[in-house]
Amino acid sequence: PTGTKLTGATIQYNTAAPKDILKDIIIWNVKRYDSFETSFVLKPTEKLVLKYTYDLPQSFTINNDNKQYRLYWQKQPGTVEDPFTFNFSPPFGMKILELNSGDGSINFEGKLTTDQSFSVNLR
Repeated sequence: PTGTKLTGATIQYNTAAPKDILKDIIIWNVKRYDSFETSFVLKPTEKLVLKYTYDLPQSFTINNDNKQYRLYWQKQPGTVEDPFTFNFSPPFGMKILELNSGDGSINFEGKLTTDQSFSVNLR
């Protein structure tokens, strides 16, 4: 959402150490969303991990009045079954109501064949 602050960005090719690319990220505001963009070259035999770290705007902060986290992940045109991981750990003092794993977090892995929507309710 608009007002999201990008706090970190790294790129990692194959087994090399992650490289900080925060200063290279292009930030756009598109209607009610902030978009974080970068470009890279990925050869057919390579593996790449792109990691963004961000803070949501105050109106989306999880607190006693707002106990839900939602993420809508859009599949990009032209991509085919890109693997993705969604990890969520609840804020201190809160617990996840659904999909609770042993350590109190949610870890989901899959292939991005369609848009994905995640909703986490907390107590």
